[in-house]
Amino acid sequence: MIVTECSPSYENEYLKSNPEPRPGPCLSFHESQPATEIVQVGLMCNKQSLVWHVGGNYEVEYPADKGYPVGGQDGEFKYFMIELHYNNPNNLANIEDNSGVRFYATKKLRPIEFGVFTVGALFDWNTILIPPGMDNFENYYYFRKPCTDEILGNSNQVNIFGTVFHTHAVGKLATAKIVRDKKEIDFIYKNEYFDGWKQDYQFFDKDVILKRNDNIKLTCHYNTRGKTNYTMGGPSAFEEMCQMNTMYYPRNKFFSRCKEAFNFETWKIFLRNLDAFGDIKLTSESLREGFIPEDLLKAKLTPKLKKKIQDFFVNAMRTEMIYDYHYNLTEIHKNPPLNTIPIEEQKCPNKSQLALFLESLMNIFKFFS
Repeated sequence: MIVTECSPSYENEYLKSNPEPRPGPCLSFHESQPATEIVQVGLMCNKQSLVWHVGGNYEVEYPADKGYPVGGQDGEFKYFMIELHYNNPNNLANIEDNSGVRFYATKKLRPIEFGVFTVGALFDWNTILIPPGMDNFENYYYFRKPCTDEILGNSNQVNIFGTVFHTHAVGKLATAKIVRDKKEIDFIYKNEYFDGWKQDYQFFDKDVILKRNDNIKLTCHYNTRGKTNYTMGGPSAFEEMCQMNTMYYPRNKFFSRCKEAFNFETWKIFLRNLDAFGDIKLTSESLREGFIPEDLLKAKLTPKLKKKIQDFFVNAMRTEMIYDYHYNLTEIHKNPPLNTIPIEEQKCPNKSQLALFLESLMNIFKFFS
């Protein structure tokens, strides 16, 4: 479930000449299918504010000193749009859903007003494409100074106090780190036991500080050991995502999200190289959104080809896209991958060290018994 803010244009423009939209499909899957009212309104209601993912708690309560502002002065949003995603692989008919969402609001304002920003992969095959039979396929996404400067707005730093991370079924590990002067200095999110079927909000005991000129490094690991076909990026349960919604303050109401993608030109160069080395037989350079290249699908998926696809997603040039509150694409930047110095992590003692400690402890007890 995704709850998105509707910009003031929804009230000031759309509702002045239209009734409130009826519930309907939020995506048009075929070019011949006319856009529903919801799709049209979705252009005005697209800043993600709240999300609920499968396996999450049924109640989400923000810290007592923080509140999410709704309404009030001119220029603030007053409407939410709720988008529900369903998984119905057997196409069962006549299923009714009576679920919903209940909001609790107060006129007694809390001391800290927070905002939500989103960073992640643009979901399509050209940005997430995972071969089958992979124990650990890694995707990295980098959000640099142009993006983080937009998050900060007029502030020199923001405090991050919570996140909710999102992949689908084959996600197995996820991290997000602050990078400062090319060095990873702190985690925004870390879950080595990530479960795509249990994703929930995490609120921190101590705020994470994002400063001007910082970068954010997002990492998603996938396990497709039991699959026989490619897994591509997309919104359905059988496709994949890599995205983090982050709660922070002070709020910048003019910023929405940053996305990263591997554009078609980068892919064309990669496919030509695969053809030159005999990994695939390239018959067409025509690429389309939503459709994995046929020449890649027809190729024998050898261990060498799997490694080349993994290396591509680690090393290829990528495109960063920055969106404002109205989901206008305001900036596009082409960047190489960001080389970072890994964060120094505290390691737990290994089993032999732990066994020696317990053995010593037992000897002490024996001595005094």
